Amino acid sequence: MGVTSIYVHKEDSLIRGIRDNIIRSEFNGYNYSYLAKKYKLTDRTIRDIVDNKIEGQVSFEDILKDTLNGD
Repeated sequence: MGVTSIYVHKEDSLIRGIRDNIIRSEFNGYNYSYLAKKYKLTDRTIRDIVDNKIEGQVSFEDILKDTLNGD
């Protein structure tokens, strides 16, 4: 008898893309520290989020939008 494993993502990983998009939209070029405090992240993490949007990366939010739009 074979064993099947099911991987369930933590809630954090599912909403991370949405959070990161919100952070990018709130970023004004100077408010790294403010955003870090607001989202309980480090300044470095905020910089990484703002500066490093990986091309071709699909967020959970993108998948949800496509699903709701029937794509």
